[in-house]
Amino acid sequence: MESKFILEPFKGVRLVNFGMSQPEVNYILGKPDFQKNDDVMREILEKRANIEFCYKHRDNNHLSDLTFFKGSSLIFKNIDLMNTSGALELLQKEFPDFEDIKGHFNFSRLGVLLCGFGRKKIPEGKYIIVYGKTRISFFEGYGAY
Repeated sequence: MESKFILEPFKGVRLVNFGMSQPEVNYILGKPDFQKNDDVMREILEKRANIEFCYKHRDNNHLSDLTFFKGSSLIFKNIDLMNTSGALELLQKEFPDFEDIKGHFNFSRLGVLLCGFGRKKIPEGKYIIVYGKTRISFFEGYGAY
């Protein structure tokens, strides 16, 4: 699996696009390190290194979002969002219409949610969720509960 993924808003992360089936992703990236079928959340989760791939049942088990954890890289406009100090501020400056939901920063024009990047620290550490168009309504207000 390649170590850096390049964000293409609402499309995917270069080689892997939203709407792909599990076999298509497996063909490109190889088999996952771990897989879990979550009947409560109605999704299938695959873990590859420090990235989680989510396939929603309502999307016919096609890729709907990705979560990047510590140790991974997500590139946008030549900036490694996971590993560049001040990445949040750079995005906020370029996309001032972001939504701050209790320390979760949703950049809905990009399909990107940054968690743990602000003053509020979370137990999981910082992570980034990249989502497709089918998940826009879900991520509006994320973390407000």
